Amino acid sequence: MPQHPAQKRYREKNIVRCTFDLNRATDADLIERIQAQPNRAAYLKSLIRRDIYEYAAVNLESEENEK
Repeated sequence: MPQHPAQKRYREKNIVRCTFDLNRATDADLIERIQAQPNRAAYLKSLIRRDIYEYAAVNLESEENEK
């Protein structure tokens, strides 16, 4: 289905697609967990945001200990 020109401009300006491959043999646990989620994108985003938050907290604590 052709995209409306405005939609195409919006996507080009605002959207980034991230894809990666999972191996059925070595990543079966990951595949099962992701497929069990009702909203895969929201699940993966929440994991990444939690990681960012925890990383920032560890670095902040580390900086405070250096003072």
